[in-house]
Amino acid sequence: MESMFDLTGRVALVTGSAQGLGFEMAKGLTRAGAHVLVNGRNKDHVANAVSVIKSLGGSAQELVFDVSVDSARATALSAIASEHN
Repeated sequence: MESMFDLTGRVALVTGSAQGLGFEMAKGLTRAGAHVLVNGRNKDHVANAVSVIKSLGGSAQELVFDVSVDSARATALSAIASEHN
């Protein structure tokens, strides 16, 4: 069953993933093999979430920006596409 959800080699951007339900989703995606881009507005919360995910053996990186700001979102998505394609 787990092979059906194998995300090895995939990159997942999870917005609002520094805490709460988004954080749980991010941890689940890393357990499935994805490299997770942890997003939130608070740098300390995002850094903590990445630290926890890495301590659990997952692959994650910080991505601090406000998804409700068009220019911030566009800049972040452009950087993601450049780095992960």
